[in-house]
Amino acid sequence: MADTGRCPTCNKPIDDKHVMLPENMIELIKRFAPADNYALCTRCGGGKLYTASTRISFSGIDTDIEPLKASFPLLTLPIPPGWEYDPITFVAENVVVGAGSFTAFGASVSEVFGGEAPEFMIKIRKGIEACSVRLITKAIEAGANAVIDLSINQSGNGGAGGLIMIGMTGTAVRLNNLEVLGESRMNDLRKLKEKLDALNHLEALRTEYQAFSRQYKLI
Repeated sequence: MADTGRCPTCNKPIDDKHVMLPENMIELIKRFAPADNYALCTRCGGGKLYTASTRISFSGIDTDIEPLKASFPLLTLPIPPGWEYDPITFVAENVVVGAGSFTAFGASVSEVFGGEAPEFMIKIRKGIEACSVRLITKAIEAGANAVIDLSINQSGNGGAGGLIMIGMTGTAVRLNNLEVLGESRMNDLRKLKEKLDALNHLEALRTEYQAFSRQYKLI
């Protein structure tokens, strides 16, 4: 077992089993369990690090992300005029909506489109909204900032309590000239990227803590 010095805080020896906390673990402590001194080893800083890990919260970030997704471009156009973009990947999502007491495809055309089954149409709209959020999330995870050539389809079975499947497909792209969207939308997309980067960084910190704590038997 190699002795590589002593911890400046607790004066305990630093060796193969007890090490100074690395920068990423110190960052975790600074964010969620601030201390007066950050020159800590696994002996004197292990408890502080565990406390920080239990306080990790995404709430301040993810609540900001959801409203910003409304500015994410979803276009049915296959080639939006003026856009300079790089295609990334094909994306697809679907949700299933319960028609409830409204027979999804048993209702007459006049009932559905004539305004006599508003609950039915509300469910359809909510299904489309839910599907679009899922599609946007998938596109963002792929590194895109827009979806083009969007297609929306729905299908379902008849009978009481029928189900409706709403599907969306499109091409996730990286739009290079965001200014074509207008200043407000461009700023929202930039904020969205910043929030997502912060969220991903925090998730990475949590994963790194779990690996570090297992390696040095902190948990």
